[in-house]
Amino acid sequence: MMSSEDNIQLDITNLFSDVVGEEHGITNRDLIEISKDLDRVFAEFSAARSDGKYPYLEVPYDDELISAVMDATSEFQGQFENLIILGIGGSSLGFRTCFKALCHPFHNLLDAELRNDQPRVFIMDNVDPQTFLGLLDVIDIQDTLIAVISKSGATGETAAGMLFMLKVLQEKVEEQWRDHLVAITDPKSGELRRLALEWQIPVLPIHPGVGGRFSVLTPVGLFPAAMVGIDIGELCAGARAMDGRLSSPDPMENPAAALAGFLTWL
Repeated sequence: MMSSEDNIQLDITNLFSDVVGEEHGITNRDLIEISKDLDRVFAEFSAARSDGKYPYLEVPYDDELISAVMDATSEFQGQFENLIILGIGGSSLGFRTCFKALCHPFHNLLDAELRNDQPRVFIMDNVDPQTFLGLLDVIDIQDTLIAVISKSGATGETAAGMLFMLKVLQEKVEEQWRDHLVAITDPKSGELRRLALEWQIPVLPIHPGVGGRFSVLTPVGLFPAAMVGIDIGELCAGARAMDGRLSSPDPMENPAAALAGFLTWL
């Protein structure tokens, strides 16, 4: 559980008129008007959420999905020196943020023991051929797991990267190439899902209503996070705790409401 000291703090002291003067600061009269606007917007947002229009907000509460990711991760942990992420945009940026925030800043340069035997991470989010060729100079493909991530299953850049790495795997690993792949994609449709089922490789689902930029707490972000030792149960617990803090329209309690209300007013 997180203590109050773990909460993100937002210091808004210098936004108020009693500190910076009425010409530049928010007065008590302003605060009343801001609160009215926030109450209205919050009511609309809450109604839309209740109607299921923002499914990404419910992802941290999906214990079954979190357990499924943990189970999938357990099949691979300790087996590979390298983890390659094939994905662009939201299919890689969320995990990249978690990785930079929660792992050692020079994770890949640490000895395996100092990494707790977690894999090195290589995020391939473009189709530059020199980058892919250079990657082969610093990894042993036989000691590498590749996570192919595409919600639609038809992202061109990701498909190109997958075809390149697939050729390398089939040349170097031969019959065991399937053991080096995991797909994260739509739960029902798409070319990536079709191929994954045909190849009989593990597939983790992306909620069809969750867009890429909101997908970090789906398997898109959770699987690679768990692979590098991030406690995804605690990560989602933190998201649930923040969701609780954001349940009030009061800008003095809700940091998102404070930023939205005060900055638009100013």
